[in-house]
Amino acid sequence: MTDYLKYSRRTSLVAGIASSVLAYVAVKRSIWHATADVAQQLPLVDVEPVGIEEPVSWWGPATRGQIAHSWNEGVDAVFKPIVTRLAQRQL
Repeated sequence: MTDYLKYSRRTSLVAGIASSVLAYVAVKRSIWHATADVAQQLPLVDVEPVGIEEPVSWWGPATRGQIAHSWNEGVDAVFKPIVTRLAQRQL
């Protein structure tokens, strides 16, 4: 009995996955065809191409300097009291 239930569960799972994939493909094709039909009905307009902008360097020397400075300030804020106490104890 348990073998039959396992078999039926697997079969139902495979059938559900297959039907979901088929439904997804059908809807996707329908949307693409509808979009193509609308695109064919639109009037053609001459559009000037957009110029390509230079890529922005987010990780340049200035950024690295700012990150290093922030890191050093954080380390100083955390460890300065510890270093001061150890210096007082002459350790």
